[in-house]
Amino acid sequence: MAYSNTPEISTYRTVQVKFDATSTLRSADNTVRRDSHIINFFYDRISQENKEREVLLTKRPGVISTGETLGKASASSPIKGYHYNEVFNLFFWATETSCFVYEGNTDTLRTIATISGSAPRVGFGSFQKSTGETYVLFSDGASLFSYRLNIGAASATAVSDPDMPTPHVPDFVVLNGTVYLAAGNTIFNSDTDTFDIWTAGNEIDAEMSADDIRILFQNKNYLVAMGFNSLEVFWDAANATGTPLARNDSAFKSIGYIGAYAQTGDIHYFVGQNKNGNISVYRMDGFKVDPISNSVVERSIQASYTSGFSGNSKVGVDTYAVILQVNGHTFYCLNASETTWVYDTEEKLWYEWRSPTGILAPEASWGKFNGAQYIANSGSNTIDIISPLIYQDKGVNFTCSYTTEDNLFGSVNWKVCNRATLVADRQSATGTSNLVLQWSDNDWTDNPTNSVNLNVFANRPRAHRLGRFFNRSFRLLYTDNYPLRMRQLELELNIGTN
Repeated sequence: MAYSNTPEISTYRTVQVKFDATSTLRSADNTVRRDSHIINFFYDRISQENKEREVLLTKRPGVISTGETLGKASASSPIKGYHYNEVFNLFFWATETSCFVYEGNTDTLRTIATISGSAPRVGFGSFQKSTGETYVLFSDGASLFSYRLNIGAASATAVSDPDMPTPHVPDFVVLNGTVYLAAGNTIFNSDTDTFDIWTAGNEIDAEMSADDIRILFQNKNYLVAMGFNSLEVFWDAANATGTPLARNDSAFKSIGYIGAYAQTGDIHYFVGQNKNGNISVYRMDGFKVDPISNSVVERSIQASYTSGFSGNSKVGVDTYAVILQVNGHTFYCLNASETTWVYDTEEKLWYEWRSPTGILAPEASWGKFNGAQYIANSGSNTIDIISPLIYQDKGVNFTCSYTTEDNLFGSVNWKVCNRATLVADRQSATGTSNLVLQWSDNDWTDNPTNSVNLNVFANRPRAHRLGRFFNRSFRLLYTDNYPLRMRQLELELNIGTN
């Protein structure tokens, strides 16, 4: 054991590098990985009574294909909107100029409507009449279609009432048996208990700000209208004539809608911008609207809107985000050109997920029928499943990566690393599955040249003689199709005297 000039003081030190960091990228270009960075991992945080909370860095689940087609003209065609009906197990989606329904019970795919090819997105919703007739409604911004469920309709029917506003915002709300559509800064409503009869004059203006409505959505028993720089809330006042709606003036917010809307339960997520402020990801719970994105995510989003930065594509105003429920977690997924930002709604942490065949960018998600999380992935023409039993994407292994902070380990002196031991779950007692441990002593300007393999099937995956350094950052890379779960890296260091 090494000692200093004062023999009573040992220079030997055992240091734990816990895997509990968040991404702290210094640049909006997230291809440069020189700071703490998490790719294709997420945290499992386990709390037990009278015990310290344990943090486990876990490899994300993989993707398998059902083989069922999405009916796209090409794999690169986008999904414009999607919907899932739990009662009849029906998957709805729109792409290019067609709207489809897939019957999960009979594995039948049918085209039910031709929609406008210029439609940026398609909104969906459910409607039930007092007589028991149930429908799925969808809009491409030019027409409102109805598809009756409980008679097995062959196709959808477009509403023909000339008093229905056209064009309109594709997103609509069904509240208390009434359909609400927005055009300009005005909210129009159908007659009660119907979607195909509209009366002229049944309308209310969103006029607390001089901007047009960009999206409508239901928030509990309220209707939310968001414009370029405003958020207004309305409620069903049951007015005897005209619109049933009345405005809740106190709920007004100076926050505008940009895109990437998604909902889970009574919580809503979207990319927005407060007046004269930064672009952020927001969470709306009741009347409370808060930014939830950190500086790294916001830099990435904001860089998308600068013409001189071509590495990212902007979060489009006409795109949706998706909600994924898998491995006991609920994730809000925001697609960008370089990566998919994933927000754990319970743990309130952000990660990056990537795929070896491009970006893992879910464009649609459908329920959890029979316990499965179905998705439509960008660049794919099949319905896929995110599976907690697979750790590769459609038969291709993907790499998960964790980069630690650059660390002095409590001393500005030179140090020697005698040993590094990985503390992780042991998937198998025999065989070999290597995790690559890399390190850099100069802020990753060496890209790096230092690495060793650690066999995660070994009893104590470890490496020796990792050299002399002043400051050091580690990166762990794992590609094999196994459920890797790690706790920490333990280092045996000798601290020098200068």
